[in-house]
Amino acid sequence: MNVSFCRSCQAAIEWGITDNGRRIPLDVGTWPDGRLVIAGRLDGSQLLVSLTGDQLARLRESEAELELRRAHFQTCPQADTWRQS
Repeated sequence: MNVSFCRSCQAAIEWGITDNGRRIPLDVGTWPDGRLVIAGRLDGSQLLVSLTGDQLARLRESEAELELRRAHFQTCPQADTWRQS
């Protein structure tokens, strides 16, 4: 895991790649409120798939071991500064 630090709030973050090919900062660790799941790895980055509420509910019902990840945008106090439209 390559940990770096948010340039705004200095929190520890790591990077992932979304299912549409964009880099996204992640809070380090797994989170029960996360909506991203690791689908694989590429060149040291985690490939992530964003899950809908229905998909999360079905996975939780299946009692599968989930490593849910959370975008740092959810917790960074300066998220609006970095968010791209």
